[in-house]
Amino acid sequence: MKNIWIVILALAIVACQENHDFVTESGIEVSCIVKGDGEVLVKDSVLLLKLQITTADDKILIESTDEPMPLLYNPEMAAGDIQEVLNKMEIGDSVYFETSVENLFTQTYQTAVPDSLNATDKVKVAMRAVDLMSREAFQAYQSEKQMEMMASKTAEESKIIDEYLEAKGIDAQTTESGLRYVITDEGNGTFAESGDKVSVHYAGKILDGAYFDTSMESVAREQGIYNEQRAEQVGYNPFEVVVGQGRVIRGWDEGIPLIPEGGKGTLYIPSALGYGARGSGAVIKPFSILEFDVEVISVEKN
Repeated sequence: MKNIWIVILALAIVACQENHDFVTESGIEVSCIVKGDGEVLVKDSVLLLKLQITTADDKILIESTDEPMPLLYNPEMAAGDIQEVLNKMEIGDSVYFETSVENLFTQTYQTAVPDSLNATDKVKVAMRAVDLMSREAFQAYQSEKQMEMMASKTAEESKIIDEYLEAKGIDAQTTESGLRYVITDEGNGTFAESGDKVSVHYAGKILDGAYFDTSMESVAREQGIYNEQRAEQVGYNPFEVVVGQGRVIRGWDEGIPLIPEGGKGTLYIPSALGYGARGSGAVIKPFSILEFDVEVISVEKN
């Protein structure tokens, strides 16, 4: 949901009362299911919030994922009933209340009411203030979570690659980073190093899936990815790149120097060494494992 309100909480707000219930200035009656530890939310802090919004018949409209959503709060921002309720919460508070579809979309999210909903209908809101961080602490938190996610994805993808190789009867070597590779032609034994220019032919596909690029016209035609415009402008020719300079994906910077000049090999590249969570284009989805057949035609030493 775009245009989500920005959340930073005022210092002198009364939190859930001892009976766990409170009423906002506009009259919204809130059930405070769990009382928090009393830590007040402050301006320019990042609130980690668990949120679920459902229709009267329990259809989920908005829901945070397994991880709480980060919200930066401006105490002067008018963002409807949800904002008012947040202004009376403290860390650890869990609350439940109802608001209208119109208030939710036009004031909180500042967008039009969807055609599938009636503006006057009620929606049910459950929120929990999980934690509060400074912006700096939140950046460190994000980095840590990203590293944890990538580590988990790498382990998962390693298993997928190994099962794929085993099913195909392929005996691949594995680098410390998790790259798998097979040398199918030993070439002349000259290996590229960081800073060397290499000329390569390649064909890339999603692991056990569709081809997305190649430098070879015959492969492009065979796999249905031939591009007339490319053929006219630059042609299907060996690709030249200086390795080890970050000009290509990490899987290439690491993998190409493993294949000797005049040799051929296949690289099995986990997403962390490829295009990661962002993907690339229509075929390479986020967290795609890539498979490249590569021929190192020449190595020009730096």
